[in-house]
Amino acid sequence: MSNIQQSSEHPAEGGRPKKKLKGRSHVWDHFEKSSDGQVAKCKYCTKNLSGNSKGGTSHLTRHFNRYHNGGVNQPVPLGSRDEVRNIGLTRKQTCPDEVVKEAIRDQVPLASSEFQDGWYSHCQIKPVVVEKEIRSYYESEKRKLAIKLKNLTSSVSLTIEIMEEINCVSLTANFINADFDLVRKLISFKKFPDRSSDSIINVLVSCLNEWKLEEKIFRLSGNEFSSVCLNVIEGLKKKFSPNMSSGAHHSAISSCKELPCSLFLGSQGFYPWEHSNKKFLEILTTVPSDLDKFNQFANHMGLSPKNESWFIEHAGVRWGKRNLGLEESQFKDLLNYRQVFSQYYPHTANSYSSHWQKLELMLDIHLFADYVINKLSSSKHPTSNLYLRYILDIADMMSFQSEDGKCQLLGCHQYLDHVFLGPGKCAEDIFFVAVVLDPRYKLSFFEYAMQKLHENLWENLISGYMETLNALFSAYAKKITDHVSPSPDGTIHMNTHLRRTTISNRFTQYKKEKSELDRYLSLQEDFDKEDENFDVLGWWKQKQSRFPSLSRMARDILAVPVCSCSAKGTIKSGLDAHQVDPQLLEAVICSKDWIL
Repeated sequence: MSNIQQSSEHPAEGGRPKKKLKGRSHVWDHFEKSSDGQVAKCKYCTKNLSGNSKGGTSHLTRHFNRYHNGGVNQPVPLGSRDEVRNIGLTRKQTCPDEVVKEAIRDQVPLASSEFQDGWYSHCQIKPVVVEKEIRSYYESEKRKLAIKLKNLTSSVSLTIEIMEEINCVSLTANFINADFDLVRKLISFKKFPDRSSDSIINVLVSCLNEWKLEEKIFRLSGNEFSSVCLNVIEGLKKKFSPNMSSGAHHSAISSCKELPCSLFLGSQGFYPWEHSNKKFLEILTTVPSDLDKFNQFANHMGLSPKNESWFIEHAGVRWGKRNLGLEESQFKDLLNYRQVFSQYYPHTANSYSSHWQKLELMLDIHLFADYVINKLSSSKHPTSNLYLRYILDIADMMSFQSEDGKCQLLGCHQYLDHVFLGPGKCAEDIFFVAVVLDPRYKLSFFEYAMQKLHENLWENLISGYMETLNALFSAYAKKITDHVSPSPDGTIHMNTHLRRTTISNRFTQYKKEKSELDRYLSLQEDFDKEDENFDVLGWWKQKQSRFPSLSRMARDILAVPVCSCSAKGTIKSGLDAHQVDPQLLEAVICSKDWIL
C-alpha cells in the first residue's frame, strides 16, 4: 500500500494543469490530531508528538515503526479492541531470553537513538517490551544472588567506585563460596543526588541494607584515592564497624584503598623523574629551534621526520605532573631517535647516556606493569596472595646500575615503601597474611621479601605481622561458648565446677588453635613457586577438614581484591546517565556483569 493517498490534478486557466497536490499520509490513521492541529496523539501509547503540518510526518512514521513495528505485533489501539482483533494484530508481544541477553550485552536501552533504531528494526520487538524484559531478568537474577549471599558462610569484601562525572556509584561484592570458587558480582549501580560524601554514604547504606550485608562485611575498599572516596569509606566504617563479621576488625577493614593501577601508569608519582637532569627532559619535550636540521639527521638514519606535536606529546615524562605518562609505542619511538638527539645535541651524547638508560628501563617497567595489572585485576583467581611477589619484582626493577654507581629510578622505591610497604599504610597487613596463606610461600617467602624490602627493619616488621596473623587466626578459631544457666530472677550464676570446666575448655581450645596454625606452617610439600596454574583455592578445599579455621580464614582473605577493573569501563561511551531512568540503568549495567 502506498504511504501517500492518490493525488488529483485540476486544470488551470489556459489549459495548463496545476501542480499535483500531496494527499494525506496513511500514518495519520494511527494518530489523532488535536483541534488546533499542533498535537498528534498516538492511538496505541497515547504519546503526544508535534502535529504541525510544517514539520512533516517523518517523525510520526519513525515513532510508529520504532515503537509499534509499523503495524506488526502492535498493541491494541485504545477504544478499538474488537476492530484490531478482527484485522489480526497481536495484543501481547513476547521477547525470547536470547534477545533479552543480547540487548543487555549491547546495552541497547543506553545506546544512541541511531543504534536503537537499527537494533529494534532488526529484531522486530518494541523497545517497551525489551526494557520490561530486562527489568524482569534483573529482578529474577537479583533474587537468586540475594539467596546465595544470605546462605554464604564466608564474609564479603566490597569495592566502591565513585563516578562523579555521571553522579553514579557502584558496589562490587567479592567472596569465596562453599565450593571455594571466587565470585565477584556488581551488586549495585546507583545514581546519587549530589556529590557530597553524606549523600553517597546514604545511597550505599540503603544498598547494603537491601542486600542484607551489614553483618557480612569483611573489608571496604575504593579503587581511587580521591578525598570523596576516602570520606565515604570512613563514613561507612563508622556505621558498620559494630556489625562487622568475625575477625574483620583485625584485618584490612581499616584499609580504604586498593593497589591503584595508576601507580604503574604515572598519576601517583611513577614517572616524575626526581633524580633526573631537568635539561634532559627539556630536550625531549621542546621543539628544536631548527626542526629541519633535526629531520635531516633522522632522514640519514632512515627515520621519518617529526613535527612539533611529536615533541609536545612527550610531556608525559615531565616531573611533578599528574598524567598517564607515555604509551609503549611512544617509549619505543623516542628511543629510536636517541642517536638523532645525540647528533643534534652533540654535547649531550655522553653526559645523558645514563638518562637514556633510565628511559629504556622505564619501557621495561611499563611492559611489566601491564603484565602485573592484568594479573592483579583477575576476577577468576585470587590476587591478594600475589601482591607481595609482584611488589618485590617491581621494587627490584626500580634500581639499575649506571656509570656513576647505583641510583634509584624516579624515587619510586621510596614511594612504594612509604605508601604500600610500611606497617599501617594503605596496603595494611591483609596482603601479607594472604602470602602466608599461600602454601607455596608461607613464612619463608615472607621473611625473604621483608629482608629485600627492609634491610634494617625486617625483623621488627615480621614480629608485627606475626602478631597480626595470630590475632586474626584466633578470631576465626575461637568457638568457645560459655555454659551458663539463668536463675529464676534473670541473673546469671556460674558454679565453681562449671568455671573450672570452662577454663579447661579454653585451655584445650587454645592448644588446638595453636597446633592448627603451627601444623600448617610446618607442613612440608613440594611446590613449583613459579607455576601460574597453581590452584590455591583448590588446595584449601582439599585441606579444609584438616585446617577448618585456617580454610575459613583463607576464604575471606583470598577474596580481597588487590585492584579491580572499573565498572565505568562497562558503560557505553557517550552515555548521558542523567537522561536514563536510574532503575533501568542499574538493571542493564548489573545484568551485563552477571551475564559475562
